Amino acid sequence: MATRIDQFRIPTRVMFGRGVAQKVAEPLAQVGAKRVLIVTDPGVVRAGLVAPIEERIREAGISYEIYDGVVPDPTVDDVARCFDRARDLRADALVAVGGGSSIDTAKMAAVLMTNGGTVLDYIGMDKVPKPAAPVIAIPTTAGTGAEITINSVIADPAQHKKLVIISPNATVLFALEDPDMTVGLPPFLTAITGMDTLVHAIESFTSKNAYRMTEVLALEAIRDAAWALPRAVKDGKDLEARERMMRAVVTASLAFSNTRLGNVHAMALPLGGWCHVAHGTAVAVLLPHVMDFNRSAA
Repeated sequence: MATRIDQFRIPTRVMFGRGVAQKVAEPLAQVGAKRVLIVTDPGVVRAGLVAPIEERIREAGISYEIYDGVVPDPTVDDVARCFDRARDLRADALVAVGGGSSIDTAKMAAVLMTNGGTVLDYIGMDKVPKPAAPVIAIPTTAGTGAEITINSVIADPAQHKKLVIISPNATVLFALEDPDMTVGLPPFLTAITGMDTLVHAIESFTSKNAYRMTEVLALEAIRDAAWALPRAVKDGKDLEARERMMRAVVTASLAFSNTRLGNVHAMALPLGGWCHVAHGTAVAVLLPHVMDFNRSAA
C-alpha cells in the first residue's frame, strides 16, 4: 500500500503577542524597505489604529504615504487604484492595517507590483509566476486569516462574482498578530469575523484533505473560538478573549491553508458576489445547514 504524503505550507512569518504591531519597523528593515505604502480604510484611521504604526515607521527613517481608499469587498478596480498609488510612490513594500479587505487589497496590489497586468490575470490556482512585493500585515479583526493564507478574494461587479486567487506568490511576508489592535472592534463585527474563524476551523477539520497536523490545529482553533468569541462580543476589552481569538485565527488559517474549505464557503462566495452579504454573516447563517447536510451524508 502506498504511503500518504502530506505537504504543510507556511508561507508567512507570524509574529504574535500584545504590542507586536509596534515592531513594524523590524520586518521593514529586514526587507530593506525605503518607501512604504500603508494600505487601510477610513474607519481604521478614525479609530486611531494607523497613527502609532505611522510613528514607528517615521522613527525608523522610512518614507511612507497612506492609502485609505480600501472598501468592504474590494473590487478589481479598487486593487488597481491601490497599485497606482504604490507605483506613483515607487513603494518597495506595503503595510496593510485593517481587516481582510485591506489585507487582500494590499496582497493583490503587491502582486501587480512585481507581475504587472490586472487581478483578472491571476484568478484560480497557482497563476502568479513571481513573488509579490513584500507585504507586512497588521490585522485589526480576528477573522478572515487573510494575513496568513495563500488565498485572496476580490470582487468583480461586472460578473457579480467574488474571484479567488490562490498562490504562494500572493501572500503576506510578515503577519503581526497583535490582540491589542482588535480591542475597539464593535460587537457585531467581532461576532461575524469570529464566526469566519470558527467556520474555517470546522471546515478544515471535516475536510477530506485533513490529516493529523491540520486536525490538531483546527481543533485547537475550535476550542479557542468557542471559549473566547462570546466573551469578546460581550466585552471587547477582555484581553484574554481577544488574545485567544487571535490565536484561533492563526491556527485555523494554518489548518485550512493546507486542507482547503467546504460547502459553507462555496456557497458564501456567490452570496457575497450577487447579494453583497457580508462574508462573516453568510458563513454564520450557512454553517448549521451545511453541518446538518454533512452529518446526514457521513
